[in-house]
Amino acid sequence: MDKNFKFAKNSEQIEGKVQKVISKESDNNMRTIKVMYEVDKKTYNKSFDMIASDANRYKSNDSITVFYDTTNPADCKLQSKSLVGTYVIMIILLILDGLAIDRLVVYILEVLKNKKLLDSNNYIMAPISEIKEVFSISINNLNGETNYIILAKYDKDGKEYIFKSKKLKANPSNNGLTNEVKVYVDDKNYKKYLVDINDYIQV
Repeated sequence: MDKNFKFAKNSEQIEGKVQKVISKESDNNMRTIKVMYEVDKKTYNKSFDMIASDANRYKSNDSITVFYDTTNPADCKLQSKSLVGTYVIMIILLILDGLAIDRLVVYILEVLKNKKLLDSNNYIMAPISEIKEVFSISINNLNGETNYIILAKYDKDGKEYIFKSKKLKANPSNNGLTNEVKVYVDDKNYKKYLVDINDYIQV
């Protein structure tokens, strides 16, 4: 636990790229996901074991959020793609599954960083480039479901940034979405961002 909380204290968020998702011959329920990310113009390549229901949501060249240790950029963790519904279940997973510790730490990191962005009230209005449909299957829904992701582009000082929202159950185009979306950003690093989807969440 000490090691995980030390990582949480020193970590930063960055966008990486998925290189490959590989099936594990020894366990059909697990995958190996190979990820590349860059810190201070140095490229790092890491491999992670991930349960199939999470890993199958990725394909080569997809963007993926990476948290890395600023004191040792080669040490990193991936953003959790499926979050447990209650803290009780999280605690059970911590006891039964060693992988859950890393996932809980990354979840806490994400919550804290998003809160910091919201509290700053520093945002831009970014033009929407695409509403992307994403079909996924999870343990909770073996029949699968279609979700929607808002993709937006923004040019700052001649550099183009692409912002990606969390998944939405309903198509935001049918729920008042205009041609722009609010994106909370760290003014010093636009790779730290949060797309505001509160108006388009279907309860």
